[in-house]
Order: sequence, then C-alpha cells, then structure tokens
Amino acid sequence: MVGVTVVAKELSKVIITVPRAKLAAVVHEIIRAGCFHPIPVEIGGKGVEHLVNVRRLLTEAESLSNRISVILRESGIEAGQLEEPPSIRVWDWLKTAEAVISEAQIVVEEAELVFKRYKELVSPPPELAEIFRIVKAYSFIDFDISVFGKAKYIKLAIYRVPVEKLSTFEDLIQSTENVFGVIVSGAEPKTALVILFYSPEAEAKVVKVANRVQAIPFKLPPEFPQNPAAFLKGVEAETIKLRKKLGEMSPDLMRAKIKLETVIAALRVLEATRMTRLFAVITGYVPSEAYGKLMKRIEEITHGAYSFYIERRAVAVEGEASIVEAPKLLRPFANLILMYSYPRPREIFPLLLTAITFQ
Repeated sequence: MVGVTVVAKELSKVIITVPRAKLAAVVHEIIRAGCFHPIPVEIGGKGVEHLVNVRRLLTEAESLSNRISVILRESGIEAGQLEEPPSIRVWDWLKTAEAVISEAQIVVEEAELVFKRYKELVSPPPELAEIFRIVKAYSFIDFDISVFGKAKYIKLAIYRVPVEKLSTFEDLIQSTENVFGVIVSGAEPKTALVILFYSPEAEAKVVKVANRVQAIPFKLPPEFPQNPAAFLKGVEAETIKLRKKLGEMSPDLMRAKIKLETVIAALRVLEATRMTRLFAVITGYVPSEAYGKLMKRIEEITHGAYSFYIERRAVAVEGEASIVEAPKLLRPFANLILMYSYPRPREIFPLLLTAITFQ
C-alpha cells in the first residue's frame, strides 16, 4: 500500500441546492472536485425515500469491489495500468449504478469460479493438502496403480511404514517366495514407502503384516489420476493455467473495480441528498479554501440555478495529518486523490479513473 499524506486545516459545512434535472451532472462535478465530504442523511422524514435504494446499491457495489480486491490480492496478480480508462454513460446515477453492478456481477462470478479452483490448488484444505504432500513426496511413482486392482495373477500393495517397523516388511519379502518388494526411504521423515507385488494367495499374509505394524495404505481418491507423477504434473500445469487465466481476467476486473468505485462515490453523495419535487439538497463538508472553486463549477453547470449555503463556523482540525492508504488497484495513480468510502472531516479519497458522459 502507498500512503499519501494530506493536511486539511479546516472544513466548513455547506448545503447545496440544485434542480433535480441537474443532479447527475452536479454529483459528477462534486466527485471530480475531490474536496466534498458528504454527510449521510438519516432515514426518516420527507425527501429521503431514495435512501433505501441508494444504500442497497451501495452495499452491493462495495461487496463486489471487495470481492475483486480479494481475487487480485490473494491470487498475487498485479493489476497494471489500463491503456485507457473505462467509460460510464450517466443519465441517472441510480440506474447507472444498477447497470455497473449487473456488469460487474458477471465479471466477478466468472473470475471467482477460476479463483476458487486456483485457491484449492495453491492453498488446499487440510485433507487435500495432506494428499498433495504425500503425492509430491512419492511423485517418482510413474505408473497407474489402479491397473493392478483388476489383475488376476499379480497384486499390488503400497504402504507407508514407520521406519522403526520396516524390518517386519523386510522379513516378509525375504521369507515369502511369492512376495516381491521395493523399499524407498528418505522421501518422508521417519517413514518409508513399501511397494509390494504378490500373488493372490499371499494377500492374507501381506494384510496381516500391514495391520501388525500399522502401515498406512498409499491410495489416491478415486476422482484423482491414479498415476502419482501424472497427478503432480497435472496439478502444476492446472495451477499455471489458472493463474494465467486470472491474469487475462485482471483488466476486466480492474475496469469493473474502477466503475464500481465511481458509482460508490456518486452513491455517497446521493446518500447525503434530500429530494423535493423540483430540487435536490446536498449536505457535506468542504475545505474553506476550496468551496469558492466548487461553487463556481456548480454555478456553471446549473446556469446559476443553485443555492450554496455555507455555515461560517468551521470545523476545527487538530492533530497530525491524515494518512490515506491508496488501494493496491490504484497504486499506479497514488499521487492523485479523490473521493472514496465514508467521507468524514480530514479524510481524503482516491482517484476516480473513469470517463463519464451524460445523456
């Protein structure tokens, strides 16, 4: 993570009233300004009927954004800079959020299927991890051990045997005419592998000896390849293939992430907005040195049809500078800062790298 240090000396509470017809463009300009810290409106009373939908969309967008971050972070995929920023067409921010969320849902679900399998291979659950460990230790076995299960004249048994009890199997091999074996030591600590070939009539004796020394049968789950060497090579090849697939998906995930962060910032502003039949009233904090420029931009967008009330009592800012952690996905742009997450006095938001057009 890359830290960006910013000092905000004082903030003033502002109430911005604009025509509802201009709300989408005003929200966009507030996002671009990067100096507005919305104050969420409490549900209740008039003009907040939209908040239920806003917060539902906000929850969904944040969840998807977090899921993308998990995929990219835990898969170790570095998200590079996109050749060009994604674009969003805005006619109504709520409808735009619905569209962006639907689009991101498809991208995320497809990537999660790949990521789930990838994670199973690189960080398997305990029972699967133990199988992988054993197969890796004995990957020199390069034949299909299931073939002998159907053999009539020769049987195969493979056991993992504690080293201190290995002599019992050595005696079995030497004393029994129709039992042949290979003993492999050093692949596992304190354990040796015994590979036995024997005739069907010797099976009872082999099983009796195995039970006496508490030998562990070397078996692979039936759904896995029964050739240990091929099994390991297959796992390694699949891991590489899945990681490559995730790398190919990363630009789509990055674009979805940026779009989601854009609508999240817009929804945060709408969360601070009360609606009347003709007007929208937005409340938040603005640094004292920045509200003049913001007011000018809103005046241009609304052609003068706006109200910009400033509460003259500034919010005092004490203590050290705010430290903002730029998300990993936006690391190439850490020097640029705009709106992100819950805004509060002295908080700074990361850049919205999105081309936005209005309809």
